Amino acid sequence: MEKRLAALTHASGTGFCSGSDSLFTENIVRPLLCSLPILFILCQIVSSTSLHAAQLSGWIEPSPTTVNLTTEGSRDWIQGGTKGDYTKLDRKVGANLLSRLTVQHPDNNGALLRTMGPTLSWSDGTPDATCSGTSSGVHAQGADNAISLTVPAGVSPRTIRIYSSSVHAAMQFKAHLSDGSAPDWVNEEWYASNSESITPRATLCFASASADAILTVTITNIGGSDWPSVGIHAVTLQDGATVAPPMPLPPVPTGLSATAGNGQVMVQWNQGPFAASYNVYRSTSASIPATPWESGVLPIRGNNDSANLMLSTLDTTATNGTTWHYWIAAVNAGGVTRAPQAVTATPSAPTSTVITTSRLLKIMPMGDSITYGYPISGGYRTQLLQDLSGGGYHVDMVGRVGANSTSMAEPLHEGWPGKTVEYLHDSVVDAALPAYQPDLILLMIGTNNLAWGRNSQKDLDNALSAYEKLLTKINALAPNATVIVSPILPIQGTDRPTDFNQALHTRVTALAAQGWHISWCSQMSAITLEQLGDGVHPNAAGYTKMGDAWYAAIQAITQVTKVR
Repeated sequence: MEKRLAALTHASGTGFCSGSDSLFTENIVRPLLCSLPILFILCQIVSSTSLHAAQLSGWIEPSPTTVNLTTEGSRDWIQGGTKGDYTKLDRKVGANLLSRLTVQHPDNNGALLRTMGPTLSWSDGTPDATCSGTSSGVHAQGADNAISLTVPAGVSPRTIRIYSSSVHAAMQFKAHLSDGSAPDWVNEEWYASNSESITPRATLCFASASADAILTVTITNIGGSDWPSVGIHAVTLQDGATVAPPMPLPPVPTGLSATAGNGQVMVQWNQGPFAASYNVYRSTSASIPATPWESGVLPIRGNNDSANLMLSTLDTTATNGTTWHYWIAAVNAGGVTRAPQAVTATPSAPTSTVITTSRLLKIMPMGDSITYGYPISGGYRTQLLQDLSGGGYHVDMVGRVGANSTSMAEPLHEGWPGKTVEYLHDSVVDAALPAYQPDLILLMIGTNNLAWGRNSQKDLDNALSAYEKLLTKINALAPNATVIVSPILPIQGTDRPTDFNQALHTRVTALAAQGWHISWCSQMSAITLEQLGDGVHPNAAGYTKMGDAWYAAIQAITQVTKVR
């Protein structure tokens, strides 16, 4: 380039960017020639970047029942876990664009094999040349674990499809271009609750501004319990972009209910698929208003393990003595679907609740496996009943669970092994409290939020936020009940319970000052690690001490009239 420019200027008696007495050379030629290297560099940058439009977009839908990887993966495909080996990877012969699957497991649970989802087949693979059908896939198990892969991204559009699955976990899909020429694509709308699994297919259309960029796709477990895992079964790649199909309308919301409290109404409904949010309509007449009373109620996408996910909203402006009507509508990009029928409720002031030894007290023990009594039948409930009987109390233990209560005169409870704060909020109190309307609720929950996984600050914050929602719902569903909140027990290997209990005690104290029927079981803090048989659950001596602690907390509020 410099030689060509030098030859050009030499013909006019000048060197490249050298001095000259020529007015033309000084004012026109030299400025032009001196700027040519810069112009050349700018042209190179423009030609390699801005002339190419980057894109990264996609959508998620249920996987089809069968997939022919050879047909769909015209550029490349991979399939993991064939023949029961999660380290095994089959791929398209002669193609090597899609990387191997990488399992990220910060809590060291590692990878495993799951057989679920669509039936996958191929006829151009290696090391297995053909396969008539398999549903296996590679999973990352545990909270915050992830599985990922990479593929080259160039200036021409391509389409990648990821056949994934989730067991008891909420999923986050994330796609990232290494040159940053398009924003990351993130989706967190797919989840599988406890006892459930899902098999979504993610379709991504991508192109980068540069020719040597890399697309990374990661699927992360962002919440769940009972050994949650997320995985990838197969990935296909083809040239060209794919047009997204029309978004289907969300289904009609189901499971609507309205429960009246004191100047408030708790409205609930089942969470359904394909809904990005929900709108709530409210009226004192049977005619639905034109505009929502509340809009943008989001589905549950975080740490939950509910068998039947329920959404709720609390109307704290509903006046007592007035019948209120509520309608629910599901919303997504395809439109709005409203439940045709309203649910109604008439809030009223609560009656006074007197806790005495003379009246029959309905007591509901509520919590996880420690309330259930693992591994000792009855757990603390056996000792508590003995204490109450000896103290002259007339007791009716209530709940929907009667298991693990051998030889107990009052065997019922709401103890749910392995469950979290979110589970009680989503799947227990809705059915248990309206049915039994207990006088006392003995609440101990949160161990499963902190005992498993990474025991991070995020786990702690999520548990406390969920506890706040749980107490609010209990107050709405059973306004005449008194809740005795217990700190959770120590957990071997982590100090998180101490931080959790301190924050929870502060909140309970504040609610009691506001007039809520709530108190703190301070005697429970005397339980130590030495009274835990496995570092989490009490031994026989620990359960006896727990029963005595609950009894002391009940005695502390006996013969106290609570009027809101």
